[in-house]
Amino acid sequence: MRGRSGLRFDSTGDSGVICCVHVRAGAATPGSLAPGAPVLDRNRRPGPGRGREARRLKKRVERIVKVVNDPGIHLRSASTFVKTAAHFKADVWVMKDGVEVNGKSILGVISLVAEYGSSITIRAKGTDEAEAVSTLATLVENRFYE
Repeated sequence: MRGRSGLRFDSTGDSGVICCVHVRAGAATPGSLAPGAPVLDRNRRPGPGRGREARRLKKRVERIVKVVNDPGIHLRSASTFVKTAAHFKADVWVMKDGVEVNGKSILGVISLVAEYGSSITIRAKGTDEAEAVSTLATLVENRFYE
C-alpha cells in the first residue's frame, strides 16, 4: 500500500509488524521490497534515556514547596498563581499527590485541592523555566502576598 508521502507500507513480515520502506522511482515493483532499502520498525518507541523524552526530562526544572497559606490554594490565590505563570514563556505544571495539571489553567490549579500544609511540585520547561519556578515558588512561600 502506498501512502501520500511516497512511502510503501508492507505488513508481510513474520512478526506482523508494519514496516515502512522508502520507495525510489523504479526501484521496487508492487508486492516486493527494494533490495538494500532501509526498513524502519514503526512500532519501536525510544526507551528511557534516549530520544526526545529523555531530552524533555533533562531540561525540566522543578521545586517542591509547602502551602503555608491558611486557607490553602483557594480561588483568589489560584488566580494570582495563574496570572503570574502566564507572564512566562515556559510551560508550567503543578503536581500534588501524583496529579499533574497545567499551571496556567485556573481550573487545573483549583482541582488540586491544595490545603494548608500540603506539598506541591512546580515544574517548568522552556526558555525562562528557572525564573518561572523560582518566582512561583516564592509566591507560594509568601502566602500569595495576601
